[in-house]
Amino acid sequence: MTIQNNIVYGSGPGGDYTNSGSVTQDHNLFGVDPIFVNAAARDLHIQSSSPAKNAGTTIAAVPTDKDGKSRPQSTAYCIGAYEDAA
Repeated sequence: MTIQNNIVYGSGPGGDYTNSGSVTQDHNLFGVDPIFVNAAARDLHIQSSSPAKNAGTTIAAVPTDKDGKSRPQSTAYCIGAYEDAA
């Protein structure tokens, strides 16, 4: 199994991802503030200063983000569910 382009942050005690060695992980953001637009309001788009911006890898099976915007919008896929156009 391969886990790519995911954000795991602020999920409570012991909630950040831990690899037991049985998966390949690549281009993820674990335990680092992704700088969402407004996490409290569940707006999980990333801000232009996010460390997730253009830090992902191309996944051919996911050519668009959750809003239907084509990927990538810049030099590389953004990590997470949404692309950032800026």
